[in-house]
Amino acid sequence: MYINEWEQEKLWIFVLAKLAEERKARGMKLNIEEAIAVITYHVTEEARTGKYTVSDLQRMGHQVLDENDVMDSVPDLVKLINIQVVMPDGNKLVVVNNPFKPAEHPEWGELPPGYGSQDQHGNH
Repeated sequence: MYINEWEQEKLWIFVLAKLAEERKARGMKLNIEEAIAVITYHVTEEARTGKYTVSDLQRMGHQVLDENDVMDSVPDLVKLINIQVVMPDGNKLVVVNNPFKPAEHPEWGELPPGYGSQDQHGNH
């Protein structure tokens, strides 16, 4: 089986995101690469469903992690994440500005209805 470079990159993002989520579950704060991978993974997976607009995906990118989930310097160093996603009408660029919601404002960046209500198999 041949896997092109773009698919290889998506696989590495998946692996790093899952490792980062395990670390986060154990109470560890995420570094830059882990945080970017987690946000990228969540946004790309939701894009594949075809249920959301680019604007929805941008908002979702803000809801994945907050400042308490990452190492202290990460919010200052990561101000923008560009994510290429596959949608039913083609590839799109999702730009997530200031991706880490402030810890003191958990309501910041409300999600579209239904987001995050997946069961363990990814079904909505």
